[in-house]
Amino acid sequence: MQTKGVPNYFGVQRFGRGGDNIAAARRMFAGRRVPRAQLFNAVLARRVERANWNRALDGELWALSGSRAWFGPEPFDALLEQRLAAFDIAPSDPLWGRGPCPAGTACAQLEHAAIAEYPDIAGGLDAAGLEHARRALRLDLRGMSWHWHGDAALELGFTLPAG
Repeated sequence: MQTKGVPNYFGVQRFGRGGDNIAAARRMFAGRRVPRAQLFNAVLARRVERANWNRALDGELWALSGSRAWFGPEPFDALLEQRLAAFDIAPSDPLWGRGPCPAGTACAQLEHAAIAEYPDIAGGLDAAGLEHARRALRLDLRGMSWHWHGDAALELGFTLPAG
């Protein structure tokens, strides 16, 4: 976890008690953050299942650490590999919005397949006019520490970035 990071899922608090915010979002799209989080998590879950959430796919778009900026797609080369290993950049997934998906080939195919499971949410976000944005797929756990409490409980400590 310390050397590879962890998947950057949106937390359960974003979805409301018992996931009720998803149903409410489908009815009225109030706030628009919850539906975007649902689509993001669906794409991230596919990448976690395929063990590529922290690696480059063909056509990857890169999130710049410490900002909301992103770039790509561009060929994965030694420089991008170094930046990825140093947590300067991370693979990204969509915060769904209008317009074509800017990801290339394999990355776009995976994103579209996951989002196709939620046509009502994707269509509602498109109709609402939100601009496409990106979010990093992994978190860099800073200041990570751990302590065993007996042989059955492990306590982890770390700092999370904003967002």
